Amino acid sequence: MSRYQSIKELFNESSCSHNADTEKKVTCERLSPGTMIGGCSFEGALQALLPFKNAAHLIHSPSTCPHVTHLFSNVTPYVFTTQMDTHDLIFGGEDKLSLSIAYIYTHIHPEIIFIYLTCVSSLIGEDVERIINTQQKALGIPMILINAAGFMGGVPFGARIAGVTLMQQLMGQKESLDVASYAINLIGFNIALPEMNAYKTLLESVGFHIHWIFGGAEDVEQTQMAHCAKLNVLIGAKPMVSLARKMKETWDIPWVEVSFYGRHATSDAIRSIVENFADGKLTRISEQYIAREEKRLNESLVACREVLCDKVVLLDLKGKQSWQFIPLVKELDLSIAATAIYQCTQDDIEKVFESLKGQGMVIRDPYEELEMMIEEENVAILLCDFHHYHAAAVSKIPFMEVSPLHQASFVGYTGVLNFAQELIQTLNDPFFPTVFHKAPWE
Repeated sequence: MSRYQSIKELFNESSCSHNADTEKKVTCERLSPGTMIGGCSFEGALQALLPFKNAAHLIHSPSTCPHVTHLFSNVTPYVFTTQMDTHDLIFGGEDKLSLSIAYIYTHIHPEIIFIYLTCVSSLIGEDVERIINTQQKALGIPMILINAAGFMGGVPFGARIAGVTLMQQLMGQKESLDVASYAINLIGFNIALPEMNAYKTLLESVGFHIHWIFGGAEDVEQTQMAHCAKLNVLIGAKPMVSLARKMKETWDIPWVEVSFYGRHATSDAIRSIVENFADGKLTRISEQYIAREEKRLNESLVACREVLCDKVVLLDLKGKQSWQFIPLVKELDLSIAATAIYQCTQDDIEKVFESLKGQGMVIRDPYEELEMMIEEENVAILLCDFHHYHAAAVSKIPFMEVSPLHQASFVGYTGVLNFAQELIQTLNDPFFPTVFHKAPWE
């Protein structure tokens, strides 16, 4: 099969909600001027596969492409490049690729090598598959070719390519001798390891066995046996829908997409997972767990709700965060002035409207609307990532930074209480009135 045939269908993922209407003929990756500002598909593929343990990543590219790794928090020291130059563009860089693979195996001894084609290497017509097959037979370790050239699309599309390629080239190569009754796979993307561990701990406390994790320090052997699980659980991982769909088609593994942000979302997520097992014992255990945790949470939130009641919040978060935090905010009786959707996919935008339920507006142009919205709606606090707190500084209101490293503490039932306490601490932080206070000469 051509390296491009399996990628072509990913431009029109049948499991995406916006493709349900066949008359619209909307593709998942609609390229337009400025699409690559948020990152290219090569970045997405690399970001999805970096968490692999004992893996080496070889980028078949000029020396500029590996510089994207400074954007990721989970970078391993084993990221290499073939450093293609003008000579390689004319005569090919196959020898350089082969020597690079041999060097990595000799000096690093990885369990697996991921080899990435980039814009340059995918256009010059090298027989990369032949080199990889030859080296794989000679060295005896898996080598996975990731054809995610940057010009194909944005970050989510690259992650989609990485997931499907992993399924086609690595999964199903080993059988697990002992699969637990409630074995599930956790599939995530762009999730920090502490957050993924928080999901693992929560689901294990209900009674599930985590068979394999994608997006959180996965290893080769478990990936080869990932098809033995009973259910795939996607956590804020829309790019991985293609992976889940193909595992369903190949091994008949059902899948669900859930979120664990907010009390209702967490309870609904647990029930959605339990329903797929149709097990009376598991249902009783999960309902007892939900009732116990919800009661404990409601008792703990009484004092927090009194402080936060009727405070107005504005959300300026990107991607999946734009809708994940809406249930958390509503749980604390806060009012939502608006949420930003300018860095969201079509599916994320649909979930924003579904979560808002008519309560709150959406912001499409933050540079024109944010400051005006803060003033008109009397916003008390801005939730944002580290790129977008300028509006709060100009409007002189407190802001709370939401980053992947902080999100782990906001997961599940305890996450709601942690979120409330963090909000109260931010609102009462003396830093903001001190900084925003006028200087004596003003």
